[in-house]
Amino acid sequence: MAKKDPFEKFRQATLGGETDSPLKAALSQEPKVPVQVDTRVPVRPTTPAAPVDAPVVQPEKVSKNDKRDLVSFHLEREHKRLLGYIKFDTGKSYNDLYCEAVEDLLRKYGKL
Repeated sequence: MAKKDPFEKFRQATLGGETDSPLKAALSQEPKVPVQVDTRVPVRPTTPAAPVDAPVVQPEKVSKNDKRDLVSFHLEREHKRLLGYIKFDTGKSYNDLYCEAVEDLLRKYGKL
């Protein structure tokens, strides 16, 4: 015995078999208002071209991270929590606080 297709069971329940059902009749009706499709192609406004003899010079973009390296390190949770208080009080980002701490260490050891 072959299994029945689940979609066939759904189709029979909703659209009915050979007999007409209300859903089948609603789906097969022509729309009362004809749908008009706009077949016109939109035209873009033309912009004047730049003069050929004047080359366009764009300034070279310089990244703010051009002279920086990404560093990742582990920090004790308690220290990070306390650093969060400093971050909140000063309005600085963690990155700014880390950079400040590194600068302080470099000054302490006479490297800056």
